[in-house]
Amino acid sequence: MISKKNIKRIVAVLMMALMMVSFMPAMGVFAAEEAGSELADPADEEAEPAGEEAGGELAEPADDGAAPEEDGAEGEEADGEWGEPAENGAVPEEEGEEGEAGYTATATVSVTVSDGGAIVRDKDTAYVALSPVVLTGKEAYTLKDVFVAVHEEYHENGLEAFETQETAWGEGLEKVWGETTGGNFGYYRNNQMAWGLTDPAEDGDVVSIFIYRRPEKAPGSYENYAYFDGIDKLTKGHEGSVTFKLVWVYFDESWNTVEGPCAGATITIDGETTEYVTDEKGEVTVPFNEEGRFVVSAIKEDESGTMITAPAAIITVEHDLKFVEEKPATCTEEGMKAHYYCEGCGGIFETGEGVPFMPISEGWTIPAKGHLWGEWKVTKAATTTEEGIETRVCQHDPTHVETRAIAKLDDLSGTKDAKKSSGKAAAKTENKAASKSTNPKTGDEETMALYLLIFIASVTTVVVIKKRHN
Repeated sequence: MISKKNIKRIVAVLMMALMMVSFMPAMGVFAAEEAGSELADPADEEAEPAGEEAGGELAEPADDGAAPEEDGAEGEEADGEWGEPAENGAVPEEEGEEGEAGYTATATVSVTVSDGGAIVRDKDTAYVALSPVVLTGKEAYTLKDVFVAVHEEYHENGLEAFETQETAWGEGLEKVWGETTGGNFGYYRNNQMAWGLTDPAEDGDVVSIFIYRRPEKAPGSYENYAYFDGIDKLTKGHEGSVTFKLVWVYFDESWNTVEGPCAGATITIDGETTEYVTDEKGEVTVPFNEEGRFVVSAIKEDESGTMITAPAAIITVEHDLKFVEEKPATCTEEGMKAHYYCEGCGGIFETGEGVPFMPISEGWTIPAKGHLWGEWKVTKAATTTEEGIETRVCQHDPTHVETRAIAKLDDLSGTKDAKKSSGKAAAKTENKAASKSTNPKTGDEETMALYLLIFIASVTTVVVIKKRHN
C-alpha cells in the first residue's frame, strides 16, 4: 500500500511534467522569433549591403535573413494607418492619459531636410533647418507622420513630393522632397540611426532627413551623417562668439557605427561658405555680432563629392535692450520718447520685443515747446535813485523768467525841475533889474539925505522965527 507521503511525491512529479509540456511550444516560438530577428554581421559578408545606408531603408534584404525589427514594433501597423502604434505599445501614451476615450496628443518635432550635403529650401525659400512640425490628432506618432507633416507644411507640392513603397523590409521611401534616387535616402532621430518609418516620434524630437548624392559618383559610398554636438538652437547677445563641435558617424570594418570629430569641414552660414574650418577636434569658433537669425551648417568634400550630410544649427543674435524712460521736451531743448536702447549695436526700439522704431532723425524726438510768455509785471518800482524792474514768466515753465529795467524817476521828471529853476532865476533877475532901475546908486542916496536934512532944518528955522516974532 502506498503511503500518503509517496502519493504527494507522485502528484508533484506529474504537475511538473504537465507544466513542461505546456511551456515547450511557447519557448520554441520565442526562440524562432529571436533567431529570425538577428542582424547578419557585415564583417561576415564580403559584399557591401545594397540600397540605403543604415539609418535609411535598404532596398533588398540580405540573403541570410530578414530585416531587423524594431523593438516593440513587430508586425503591421495597427489598422493599416500611417503612424499608428503597434499593438504591443511601441509608442506609449502620454503618462496620466492612458485609457481616456478620445485622447489625442500634440507633438512638436524639429526637422532638417538636406540634399547632397546642402540644406534644402521650402516653398517660401527659407531653409528647412530645425523647422518645427506639429503633429496632432493621434494618441502617438511615428517617423512617417513626421515625413508627411514636413512635406505638407514646407514643400510647394505638398504630399505629391513624398511617396513610400512596400519592400521585404516593410514600408520604405520611394520619393523624398520630390526626388527619386533609387532608395538613396536616410533619416536620423535625435542623432541616432532610425530603423524604419514606424519608429516613434515624440514631442521635442529632432529629425534629420537626407538625400544621398555621393553614390552617383562613387557607387556603394554614402555621405556620413554629421551633427553639431550640443548645439542646435542658440540665442545670444551681440557680444561673443560660438564654438561648434562637429561630429560625424561612420562604420568600422565590422560595420559598427562609430562617432568621431569631423576635422577639415568648412562652416557655412545661410548657405555661404566662410573662412572657418574645424580643427582636429572637430571644433571651430565663429563670431556672431550682428542681430539676426543664422542657419549654420558645414561641408566636407573629396574627389567623389560631399562626404557628410548637412548638419544644422540656428544661431539667433538678439539685442541687449535697456529701457529708457521718456525725457519731456522743454521750451528750449528737444525731448525723447520712451524706448529701448541696445548697448550692443546702438539701435533704438519701441518695445522690448525688438520691434524697430523710427530713426531719431524721423520722429523719435519730441520738439521743443518754445516759450509762452505772460504779461510784463512791475516787480520793483523805480525811484529817483534806482531803476525799477519788470518781469514776465513762461507759462510752459515757471522757472523761465525774463526781466527788463524801469528808468529812474529822475530821468522821467528832471526837465520839469529844470524849467522851474530857470523860471525862478529869471524872476529874480527881473526883480533885481527893476530895483536897479528905480533906486539911485549908493552915492546918490547920501546926497538926497543931506538935502532932506537941510530942508527939514530950514523948515524948522522958519517955524521958530515966526513964533518969536509973535
